[in-house]
Amino acid sequence: MFKKIPKHTNLPIVGNLHWYQVDLIFYDAYKRQNSNYIGAFIAIGIVNKYAYGYPIKSKSANEINEVMKEFIQQVHADGKQICAIVTGK
Repeated sequence: MFKKIPKHTNLPIVGNLHWYQVDLIFYDAYKRQNSNYIGAFIAIGIVNKYAYGYPIKSKSANEINEVMKEFIQQVHADGKQICAIVTGK
């Protein structure tokens, strides 16, 4: 009745390789051990899962803006493009 699917089926990965999801991770409890960094700015390629991470000392708009600029410069230095940056909410 049902057709059995082979175990090793190769499925194509489709989607835009230039979309990144960004988020902030906070680890305030370890601030003293981490040179006063309170967290990290993380960006992950949605399709290719390539990740970028940058430590942050505050979550002020100025610091996040500087980290975002650094991320964009690094992506371009790696020969990639950015079509969209999305967040969880």
